Amino acid sequence: SYIILNFMIIKIQNLVNKLLVLSFLLYLFQGIGFLFQAAIFGDVFLGPKEIKVILFLFLILVFLLQYNLKSKMSLFDIIILYIYFLFLTFNLLTINYYDSGEQSFYAFLYNYSLSIILIPLALLYSNNNDGRGGYFVTRFHKRLWLVLIFFISFIAIFEWYIQASIYAYFYDFFHGKDIIKFDHIHGSIRILSIFKSPIDYSYLNAIFASLCLILFLTERKAIYAVLFLLMTVIGFLIKVRTGMVFMLASYFVIFIYFFSWTRILKFFVPLIIVITFLIPFLDLNVILDPTNLFIRFENWVTLLDSLDSPTKILWGFGIVQNGSFGEYHRIVIDNLYIGMLLTGGVFSMLLFFFVISILVIRSMRKESLKKNVWVLSIVIGMLAAGLFENIMHLFYLCLIPIFSRFSDVNSPLCQDTCPLSNLSIQT
Repeated sequence: SYIILNFMIIKIQNLVNKLLVLSFLLYLFQGIGFLFQAAIFGDVFLGPKEIKVILFLFLILVFLLQYNLKSKMSLFDIIILYIYFLFLTFNLLTINYYDSGEQSFYAFLYNYSLSIILIPLALLYSNNNDGRGGYFVTRFHKRLWLVLIFFISFIAIFEWYIQASIYAYFYDFFHGKDIIKFDHIHGSIRILSIFKSPIDYSYLNAIFASLCLILFLTERKAIYAVLFLLMTVIGFLIKVRTGMVFMLASYFVIFIYFFSWTRILKFFVPLIIVITFLIPFLDLNVILDPTNLFIRFENWVTLLDSLDSPTKILWGFGIVQNGSFGEYHRIVIDNLYIGMLLTGGVFSMLLFFFVISILVIRSMRKESLKKNVWVLSIVIGMLAAGLFENIMHLFYLCLIPIFSRFSDVNSPLCQDTCPLSNLSIQT
């Protein structure tokens, strides 16, 4: 009976992993999916909103399967899940529902989107991962993953060269539907490769460029160095500045983890030389233009001034940044933390960071060095990007490393020189 039970657990865990990979691929290739629908059927029936609903249903199934794997949930697990449920419920009830014409419930769903199910799932997954989980970077899928990165990067470089999105050639197929975000900054295209928006591409590029850096530092294979440099350059070419903040903050965490300060400086020299050589091509005058940042600073001061009473500071007043769902929410915040304050106040922010902190600690427990560094660097990178963009609706992207496994253990590279090499995390 024990053998049969163990076999069933393995089968369920494999199904969970495959559903996670399928969900990721559906998210990754939805832009191409829109194009095929338009070309074959003459219209797009499954757009971004419908895809998100399908992903949500997939992940609900994964959550139920993962929950079934746990023979017994600890009291601590239950408390954390209830705290996140309290966070969601509090924000849902805080949002204003009474103004005429408002669609505040949909504004709430947009803002929290897939995080509603992915954060509880990640809590379960990270607490019950016994070595059979994950597909993103196992040996079996590593070659396919590398081919995919080259494919995406090649299209991005091609778009930058011709200064047009590949989807622009098929614009008429979409019949005017706003499902692909064609975006420019100061007349320069923001490339998006196969994705539906530049910000999606920018963040995912940062996530996997950081992984390539970690793999290079631990495995010393030239292919990862090439991909790291290529994706770093593409991170600038996309011209999404919060994506650059995400990428550079993640790199900083990785370098601190692996190197002493002296070695960090030595490693940065060739990178700086490459970036300097590419300055004429990267159009840094667009990237470094401070005008938009100054406008955001003034806006943040105004928004913080609106929190003019202890009640508003503590509980917020139920605003979510998205004008598509009514005038009450037609507000530009562009800051994750101010956004949380305006929605649910300090109370909501404390709940959120408590859950995220526990999630990171749990997912880094009893794992390989690569996995630990990747998780930490991506969460820190996402939080850094949140200083300049209200990214609550994209926060689930930083959970990608948590649903992955590495086939090897700690690298000897980080034994003597790494400031954090003796870090031990206990719960």
